[in-house]
Amino acid sequence: MKVSVHLITYNHEHFIARAISSALEQRTDFDFEIVIGDDCSTDGTPAIVDDFRRRHPDRIRVLPRDENLGMHRNHRRTLEACKGEYVAYLEGDDYWTSPEKLQKQIDFLAANPRCVMCHHAVTVVTEDGSTPPYRTPAKPQSGVATILDLIDGISMATCSIVVKNGLLPPPPDWFYTLKMCDLPLSIMQAEHGDIGYIDEVLGVYRVHDGGVWSAQSRAKSLQGRIQALELLNEHFAYKYDVQVQCALSKCYFGLACEFARDGDRRLARSHLSKSVLARPLDLSIARGRAVLTVKLYAPWLYRPLDAAGKQLFGRSLKL
Repeated sequence: MKVSVHLITYNHEHFIARAISSALEQRTDFDFEIVIGDDCSTDGTPAIVDDFRRRHPDRIRVLPRDENLGMHRNHRRTLEACKGEYVAYLEGDDYWTSPEKLQKQIDFLAANPRCVMCHHAVTVVTEDGSTPPYRTPAKPQSGVATILDLIDGISMATCSIVVKNGLLPPPPDWFYTLKMCDLPLSIMQAEHGDIGYIDEVLGVYRVHDGGVWSAQSRAKSLQGRIQALELLNEHFAYKYDVQVQCALSKCYFGLACEFARDGDRRLARSHLSKSVLARPLDLSIARGRAVLTVKLYAPWLYRPLDAAGKQLFGRSLKL
């Protein structure tokens, strides 16, 4: 088996058929399977999944639904059931838009043996229509990235990832305490080789109220990333501490901005200080830090400076 499609789902009755169909539509010159880990959905998802399994028994395996495991353990048990040389991640509320997706990624990995992982661009679709569809990453990335780029925060949608199987040992206990699982798993896998990138939109990532992360506020997402980075830093015995501190600095600054917008000056000041302590000289956010410092510590000066900026440079000081 060349590729296992790792498809996890929970209460995705409105989306799961599209996800499974997009995997079944793949045209490849190799064998692939679809391994579905339904985490005891309470809606119509199990019936839809079982219908697909009955119609495609040679392609689809559905794991037993004995108890609700939670996202992390469901992810892990589904991964352990994957028999393929490579694993392609897909979640029940996302889908692939090209029937050539798997073939293109496996061809890329075969041509670039130093890469253990490959991803591509996706379209982000907001189900309520509040935001027009947009592409991520917005700008082309380098064809090959490393674990350092991943720590720094390159955009990599889960539904776009194909990774070599067998790179992960059983997760440490701290893994199950995380608010997110995709990022730390990808970082641990990336320690084994480079990350390839195909600059084509080959999938859709949905943002909706039922999504694990799309329903989270930006502040909670940043807090989850901080938690993961700090535990990964310890896991790697601070081997990548410089890069982790740089990433933490940006996360803390992002949180400071969120709290400032919400009017919580105390938490905004606290996280701005943490950002500076993590990396005092970070030129990428130097202007933002300066503006936020004025806004938090000298608000009486902020408005006239903002007005002057608009008059002289045609731009606001807004973060």
